[in-house]
Amino acid sequence: MEFRNFFLKWQNTIWVINGCFLVVTVVFNYLSSERTGLIPFIALFALQEEKNVATYWEGWCLLLIAILAFDRFLRRDQTTNHEMWAWLGLTVLAAGLSLDELGSIHERTPFLFTSWGLSGDMTSRIPIAIPALVSLGVTLWGMARFPHRRCLWLTLSGAALFGLVVLQEHLEVTMSWPTWTLGIRFGIEEGTELAGVFLFLMAVLSSSTNGETASALTSLVPRMELFIRLRPWLVCLTLVGCIPLALFTVAAVVVPYRGVPAAWLPFVSLNLAGLAAGIHAWQISQWRLRWLCASLFSLFFSLDQIIVFQRILDKELIRGHIEMLMLPSLAVVCLMIPSLRTRANLLILALLLSMSILFVYPAELIPRLVIPLQALGIFWVVVSGVDHGRLAPQFTNREYH
Repeated sequence: MEFRNFFLKWQNTIWVINGCFLVVTVVFNYLSSERTGLIPFIALFALQEEKNVATYWEGWCLLLIAILAFDRFLRRDQTTNHEMWAWLGLTVLAAGLSLDELGSIHERTPFLFTSWGLSGDMTSRIPIAIPALVSLGVTLWGMARFPHRRCLWLTLSGAALFGLVVLQEHLEVTMSWPTWTLGIRFGIEEGTELAGVFLFLMAVLSSSTNGETASALTSLVPRMELFIRLRPWLVCLTLVGCIPLALFTVAAVVVPYRGVPAAWLPFVSLNLAGLAAGIHAWQISQWRLRWLCASLFSLFFSLDQIIVFQRILDKELIRGHIEMLMLPSLAVVCLMIPSLRTRANLLILALLLSMSILFVYPAELIPRLVIPLQALGIFWVVVSGVDHGRLAPQFTNREYH
């Protein structure tokens, strides 16, 4: 098999990347505990660490599952009611898992629910397990009515693997283990989680009628029309979610190495902006380099939201200063593209830039409220310039039926 053809199948590409992270995860646990030399940089690629490249990768894969599932939900003219419910359920489940992975939600459940009398390691997770199980139940109910059951079994198997991860985490804290097993245990736990993500991805790319799974790498690329239709949904998600996540972050982020819940919303908006700009750059010839710059800048700042680049040298940091450059930098890049220099976009960017003055206040809550709105504005501006009437065939020929 030719090297190039090997990576043209998304399954191979995903597992090569997963494999690299798993190897680093196992090896990292047998290195010195002193954060000196190259060890802080190696830690960026270890899955058991928080707020790093490896965590970003897993959270990004879960977000991609949510995006592709939501695309299938929006195809109302091609789906029945039970299919719509199935893909909506998987969207909510995958998005919730992405938030948990990047925001370290379940690690903080004892803090959240102690006042409810749920302070134990497992009992404190019941309140967040209930919506997850409801979403899974809706998904499985809808998939059970598909003409072919492949999506059902893939989703059920993926959910079972995530349940197994919860059991492994519980055993880690309730049992004593030899020191030499540390890397192996983390490798097995994180590998199980990545396998669950992979099965969810298989399910969302499988036909509901004949069970065939799309294998081309381009199958992972969302339709451009999806980004346009996502705008009102993302506005609602941001407006509804930014205040609770900001308040939770300010109240609960007392451990620097845990994920930041409020960073998830800008992570989503900037990723969607980066994907939209990148796909558009691939499809057109005019201003391709400028669209590509908009894509790369968006993805760079989405990565900083999660890992906070300055933490590489200062582990105690929860929030860095690079994110303050996000809106000015992306505004300049966007305005370099003629189709984005509209009066509406100029007004949006001017309004969002004026909100940056609030950063002078030392309160932690202010940036957690402003940055999600600024990231949402960047997504809106980027998508406003997309000519969705000119779609490349390789991105529009994915069929599910």
